[in-house]
Amino acid sequence: WSALIRWCKAHFGETFIAWMHIKIIRVFVESVLRYGLPVNFVVVMFKPHAGKDKKLRSVLSKKYAHLQPAQFSGLEEGASGSSQVEYFPYVTNSFHPLNYM
Repeated sequence: WSALIRWCKAHFGETFIAWMHIKIIRVFVESVLRYGLPVNFVVVMFKPHAGKDKKLRSVLSKKYAHLQPAQFSGLEEGASGSSQVEYFPYVTNSFHPLNYM
């Protein structure tokens, strides 16, 4: 077990960096697909205080409401056809590292 723990500790940093790169690439690709080329956007990470995430989403939705097409206001049908997912006028990608450990 000690060898495995040493190996995990040694490689955690590189794995975490790769994970963050995948998250950033996903945001970039979704932004290009949503807003098109040429690329003219900024990627920002927010860490809202506990219980304030809905307020942050509300403020961001108002700030970027002009980017939301009329056909996507409210809820949009999910990929499976039956589930409902919320659509925002901005690209969002949650990150909860402690949920995966």
